[in-house]
Amino acid sequence: MVTPIRPTAEELLARAAELRAEGSSWVVVARELGTTPEQARRMTEEAGADYRRLRARAGRAVLDDAFAEALFFARLDLRGDDDKLRQRAYDIIFRAGDNRSRRRTGATAKPREIKLEDLPEDWQYRINLVNYAENMSAQERERVYRVVRNNYPWSDRDEPPDGAAGEPARPTPP
Repeated sequence: MVTPIRPTAEELLARAAELRAEGSSWVVVARELGTTPEQARRMTEEAGADYRRLRARAGRAVLDDAFAEALFFARLDLRGDDDKLRQRAYDIIFRAGDNRSRRRTGATAKPREIKLEDLPEDWQYRINLVNYAENMSAQERERVYRVVRNNYPWSDRDEPPDGAAGEPARPTPP
């Protein structure tokens, strides 16, 4: 006769954490562990920080799985014919990727110091122009505004005249 292997308390706690992270009720957890809902709940409360650590780890795993599934379907949408759906998929993927890379660097990551001389010349010009304008009086800024408005008549409208702006950028599927 083979003696069944009984799970350790740590294994039971880990399984309870997984089930709860997946959204299972205490009734389901108890059924899976072969106990009552009250005993399952009491076991996790008595474990305290150990259970919370296991529950947090299981929760991250569930979120990672959900993200992988969502990314899979967003990638399918990238290959579709619907332009709006395709653009939304791009937005979702890039926003999610940006958030995940920020999460990996952590809140304590220091931003890279950028020197003005390392930037392209047109950026340097714009930054210097903004710095210069910040030190102007309101009357001086109004005078500059009038000069720009007279030299570039489209500057007070929402869009430049035809041909001045070119075509909008469109994403290219991989």
